[in-house]
Amino acid sequence: MQPPLDLSKARRIVVLGAGTAGLFAALEMRRIFGPSADITVIESPNAPIVGVGEGGILNLPQTLRRLNIDERDFAEKTGAVIKLGFAYLGWKNGQSDDIFFHMFHEGRTGAPQAPIYAGFAPNWSGMLANKVPLHYAMTNYELIEAGRSQEDVWRALAENPGKYSYSFHFAAERVAEYLRSIAIKRGIRCLKREVVDFKIDSFSGHVRALKFADAGDLEEVDFLIDASGFARLVIGKLYKTPWRSFRDHLLLDRAIPFHMPHQTPHPALATRALAMRAGWMWQIPVRERIGAGYVYSSRHLTDDDALREIETTLGFPIEPMRTLRFEPGHFEVIWRGNVLAVGLASGFVEPLEATSIGVMLDQIWSFGFDIENCGKIVPQTTIDLFNARSVSTWSQIRDFLILHYDSQRRDTVFWRDIANLTRPTEYSALMTTWGLRTPRPGDVASYSFSHSLIFDWPSWLMVGQGVGAIAPSSAATELAILPSSVRHDVGRFLNSLHSSHRVPPTSDLDELKEAAVHSELVGGANREAEHKVNIGVQQLSQGQLTAAMNSFNQAAQIDPYLWQAQLNLGRLLRINRSYNEAEAKLRTAVKLRPKNEAPWRELAILLHETGRLFDAKAAFQEAISLDPSAIAMRFGLALLLQELGDQPGWTEQLRLATEIAPKSAEVWRRAAELQASGGEVESAISAFCRAVDLAGEYPVSTDFYNIARLRFTQGRFREAKSNYESAIHISPNLAEARVHLGNLLVNQKLGLESEAEMHYLAALAVKPDLVEAHYAIGLLYRRWGDVAPSKAYIEAAFHLDPQLAKSLEAAESKK
Repeated sequence: MQPPLDLSKARRIVVLGAGTAGLFAALEMRRIFGPSADITVIESPNAPIVGVGEGGILNLPQTLRRLNIDERDFAEKTGAVIKLGFAYLGWKNGQSDDIFFHMFHEGRTGAPQAPIYAGFAPNWSGMLANKVPLHYAMTNYELIEAGRSQEDVWRALAENPGKYSYSFHFAAERVAEYLRSIAIKRGIRCLKREVVDFKIDSFSGHVRALKFADAGDLEEVDFLIDASGFARLVIGKLYKTPWRSFRDHLLLDRAIPFHMPHQTPHPALATRALAMRAGWMWQIPVRERIGAGYVYSSRHLTDDDALREIETTLGFPIEPMRTLRFEPGHFEVIWRGNVLAVGLASGFVEPLEATSIGVMLDQIWSFGFDIENCGKIVPQTTIDLFNARSVSTWSQIRDFLILHYDSQRRDTVFWRDIANLTRPTEYSALMTTWGLRTPRPGDVASYSFSHSLIFDWPSWLMVGQGVGAIAPSSAATELAILPSSVRHDVGRFLNSLHSSHRVPPTSDLDELKEAAVHSELVGGANREAEHKVNIGVQQLSQGQLTAAMNSFNQAAQIDPYLWQAQLNLGRLLRINRSYNEAEAKLRTAVKLRPKNEAPWRELAILLHETGRLFDAKAAFQEAISLDPSAIAMRFGLALLLQELGDQPGWTEQLRLATEIAPKSAEVWRRAAELQASGGEVESAISAFCRAVDLAGEYPVSTDFYNIARLRFTQGRFREAKSNYESAIHISPNLAEARVHLGNLLVNQKLGLESEAEMHYLAALAVKPDLVEAHYAIGLLYRRWGDVAPSKAYIEAAFHLDPQLAKSLEAAESKK
């Protein structure tokens, strides 16, 4: 058994490398070990300086705050500028309008992923289903859309603490100079010497000292951080740690960096990633210029051809820096004994999504967390867990980058080859799942080992939507199960996006309508197929759904142009929640009978049920235009408009429905239900009363019940009592009415409590599992001092439905 690593008395801490990784690590060591430790940063005098623009992610400002570095001072002295996310151009299909944003999303108010319902985010799913780019919901995007300057953004950050998530774009060499000056002020030695060898403890394998090219004294060490960049002097060359390559999954292995002037009046607020023939071009703005580069696959492009493509794309010549060559991957162990590798010394993949600095800062934070959590005496199990987390983090990054290439582009050999690569098992499992539903918080938790994720599930969904890897249909089942209150919240959220951000409604039905108008039927219907449809309809009326499905399928096979077969198949598939297949059948029916209201109606119902509200609205309107007297369609459209928060729209549809059938009690009743759900209480009461009048000698108990509930909300308790009594007179087994009447008798003192007891017991005789009745009679017995039956009934309520019972308890406590 290996002894623990005892750093409680560590005094000689050496950081090998003076880039951003080494200096951030040195400052973290000073924070952890305090002023008593001797911390030394050793920089090779021959280390190349590459002035490539870099961008951080959310953990960069977090690190600055943890290290007590003022962010504004950092920006002023390094030329860094605010970064709000990433802009991707040409990644989905390469067309001129192919652009999406991956915005930072942590710590904002009004985040679209809140609240979570049943494990997923309805607002996210609603946006996906309606093909609304997710960046429109991001508060950060407001600043990009408005073309704000850096000073505007700094002002917005100051005026709205916590509203906007951000990081920085920066020039690495200037940040290194800045961090070096802070390190020196904090008592950290910075030396320029060339390390040529190491003194190793023969028993433990720990590094005990560094040897230099100019001979002289050895630099003794208690703990060593390998931040030697691509040189990888310790974990790589000294210990020869196994390397885990990603070359089978990530093809890019070359990069040509260069500088270019700003193309906008002030630095852009997002990193630009422009898809190219064999990779992509980054454009990272800093104050004076843009740091850019083309990262590409050497299997698909020569260095000379890459340079030519850069200049052709930009339209002007560039001065390229040294071409960088790398193999995507990482070391399997980055903390060994008293050595920790960070940054490039631990691994590297292409710079997509600012993974390099993001991983480096995560490594430093995670190391500091473990050291402090262990009281500086670290067991080998903690080191092993740290290394396992590192492997998992790199797997997460590998799979998240693969998602960016899981697109529809096939226009060059590179894009075709990368689409045909074998995907890692973990990635394939996620994409199979996300073909059936949207990403959820638990889906990527396995990458985290209970620590923070570099890229959480909202990032996967934003990028997956952007490249088309996560389709709108994945949200269908989720949205179909939402209760009306949540669906209304989603609808209002979507409508607010369209209003405030000028997001155009989707035109998903435009192509269908165009095809439907120009469709031509092929001959007359096949009689055998028609017979099968008739059999299917009869089977449906008898509740034989499986047999009906078979009959309609047979009809469609005999005659693919028989629209009734397609229509009924679509209906049944929708009932079975096979939404993609159902939609295909209904679209076929629409194309075959574009001037018939029924296919449009069924398609509208499916689109509404699956949360595609704007396309559903268009389909309802088309159905109504074909049959203006279709009352059911007006009610369907009214319900949808109510979800979208369009009060004038839904009230107008109800008015038209009641004008079409002014003598129908059912029409007035349905109108009243929608008015009640929309908060139009007085109108709803009037409509229910109209339904009662039209029913004449055969009144419906639920009309009185609903009138009573509405009048109760108005505080008209005596009228409510009378209406509940009317409902019970018509339907003595209406248990809910008895419970509400009992509550009125007790709480409003409108009758005898013994009468209330009778109603509660009668309700339970009809519905033994009615939670409200159990809780109400339990409270009544508590008032009477009958402890045992009171306890029994209330416990029964909590046993039947703990959540509902808690809400009843909370409501009672407020009285």
